[in-house]
Amino acid sequence: MADWTQVFSGILDSHLKAFVEAKGDALLHTTIVKNCRNEILATLQANNSSIILPDHMRLAIQKVFLDVLDTEDQEDEAALIQQVEDQQEQLQSTTEEREAAAHPTTAGEFVNPWTPFRAAQRLFKDEFDTFNKKNRNSSDKQSLGKRTQNVNVWFDALSNQKNVEAENAVKKWNDMGAGKEQQAIKNLKAQTNQFLNSSRGTMGVNIMMLVAYEKGDNVVVTCQETVTPGFDKLFSVSSKEVKEWMQPVGIFWPHTYSLRKDEGIPAVKVPEVWVDRSGNPRLPDWSGLKLKDQQLLVREIFTKAYIKFAKKSNATVPWGLLARLPESFLHAGCYPEDFPFNDPLKMTKAEVTKLWRHWSTLNNSGLPILEFIKGKPEDMPLAKDNGGHKRKRTKVAYVEKIATAGKSKPAPAAGLTYLTSGGMGPGISKPKSAVQPPAAESDSPAAQTNRWSFITSLSINKHFVALTTILAGLPKSGPPSSAKKSPIPKWAAWSWGFGYLPEDIHS
Repeated sequence: MADWTQVFSGILDSHLKAFVEAKGDALLHTTIVKNCRNEILATLQANNSSIILPDHMRLAIQKVFLDVLDTEDQEDEAALIQQVEDQQEQLQSTTEEREAAAHPTTAGEFVNPWTPFRAAQRLFKDEFDTFNKKNRNSSDKQSLGKRTQNVNVWFDALSNQKNVEAENAVKKWNDMGAGKEQQAIKNLKAQTNQFLNSSRGTMGVNIMMLVAYEKGDNVVVTCQETVTPGFDKLFSVSSKEVKEWMQPVGIFWPHTYSLRKDEGIPAVKVPEVWVDRSGNPRLPDWSGLKLKDQQLLVREIFTKAYIKFAKKSNATVPWGLLARLPESFLHAGCYPEDFPFNDPLKMTKAEVTKLWRHWSTLNNSGLPILEFIKGKPEDMPLAKDNGGHKRKRTKVAYVEKIATAGKSKPAPAAGLTYLTSGGMGPGISKPKSAVQPPAAESDSPAAQTNRWSFITSLSINKHFVALTTILAGLPKSGPPSSAKKSPIPKWAAWSWGFGYLPEDIHS
């Protein structure tokens, strides 16, 4: 590595004479040093990697010119140089700032524990880069292996103060680790999938997990599940009902937990929305709640009102339809005029306040704060008439047909009762159920004494006749009279194997 003062000695000598002649003129000295620096940086040698230029060129040039001045001028220039160096030291980062700037942020950097050797390279990166450039030609690819040698030499030469700083940083980094959000992004999905696949392979079970992790001030919930062999779709998207059940994941679940990390500030619990005897939601107290909790409260009120209308506990509010046609789904007096409806989680502070004031007016008047008049087709109740009562099915009276010419009216059968309806002419009612006769009729199967002869006469098929004749000739067999009752208890008859039974039972 060439010394820069020797490489640029011609430029330095050309400005040295002017610097000496400008004795006592600080402004002219500054101009001469600046021109010298600009001339050096404009040369081709300044971009050569084998020549290491100082970080502060003007200060280094002043130190070179300092030797040729007389004693009085040297003292003045030395005072100016010391003032500049003090300012530079003040601008340098402190130990805490340096550690904060070098703190690793990605989870992959914490796979292996940190050591002082690794931490020192991160804390004093600029210092090591300068040392490496001075002792290695970075443009030569053959010298890449020398970097490891340089870093070991550089680390061994570190001062005790820097070694202590590196050890303190290592202890802090290993204790803290990466941020929770970074850990979730890097490792949560991989570790969850590994657990699901292991459970699927070892126990043959299908698992769906709702995994939560912190993101900012909220808790985000994601769904992880195993892939069932032989099925193209996951369970979370297998049907419309499951999709609706999975829809709140990531939206509603995070607000079940209200994270407040400000120490000394008590956490305000989101009040529960109660309903009256008619099922209409009551207006809770929202004092002291943040905007996020107020949005949750508005969303819960809408959900309670829609459940009351649909009469289904798992009904979900159709926010998309409600945003387009609010007058078709809500009672006109339940919301302010020209109110922009959308998901309550997207409402602004002014919109929530405007809606809440309107509901407070209705609540003070004893009126329901929110009523649905229409819903999704699958959530609509049964059809109702204008009076609000269910339609009853009316019975149509039986009308007797007029007898035609030449035919006489048949006599009423037993068990039939003829009724007449006013203004509709004669008619008969629906026949009643037949009454079982007290004794079997002669032509019924129950009256046959020789049942096999009766069964044979049911068909003229020769195969059927031959089969019934053979069956009729078989001897009758009754239950065995001397059957030995097994002493085996009922619970052991099916649970014990053959070889475990007593010998007197199976011999």
